[in-house]
Amino acid sequence: MNPERRAWQEGLPYIVAPLATAALLWQRHRTVAAAAAAAGLACAAFFRDPDVTTEADDDDVVSAACGRVMAVDRVEDAWWIGGPADRIAVFLSITDVHVNRFPIAGRIREVRRIAGQFVPAMLHSENNCRDLLGLEGMHGRVLLAQISGLIARRSVQWWPVDEPARVGQRFGMIRFGSRTDVYLPAGAAQILVRPGDRVVGGITRIARYMPF
Repeated sequence: MNPERRAWQEGLPYIVAPLATAALLWQRHRTVAAAAAAAGLACAAFFRDPDVTTEADDDDVVSAACGRVMAVDRVEDAWWIGGPADRIAVFLSITDVHVNRFPIAGRIREVRRIAGQFVPAMLHSENNCRDLLGLEGMHGRVLLAQISGLIARRSVQWWPVDEPARVGQRFGMIRFGSRTDVYLPAGAAQILVRPGDRVVGGITRIARYMPF
């Protein structure tokens, strides 16, 4: 893993190949070349990776992804939270920035990959392929789920296990749309968003830990 890796590096094969094809075909097959160039430029836009400034204190939880809040609900998580959890699910459309960021300051303690289906992540995706990241911060455990969808077939992590991270730092991405869920121990934090809200990864506060 390389914490300095950026989204555009993940996208190089998807960007360079169609642009090179467009250059090679431009003289003889301009229609095909134009289509290839458009595909390359679309991929360049998809793999964009803007810098953000995170303004959060130790009690804030920020969004791990850019997109729209699909659901705020209470679920059970036996693997990392060890009981009931408040889940904030964010759907990333094909036009959203797909870099994932740490919602809290802390460390990735464990990563678990679960094989599954590839149905649209905006619908019923409880059995979809996913990567689960167990985080640990000053307020305890947080679970992140990078969920693949109909188009997204791979999520990646760049951040090494047990390496400390600041809130808002990049840790990976999901390729070509999908969903990122944040799980907090039930009742540990006040949820600040609701379904339908637009959120920006590393910037939008989605929850705030409550004093004990």
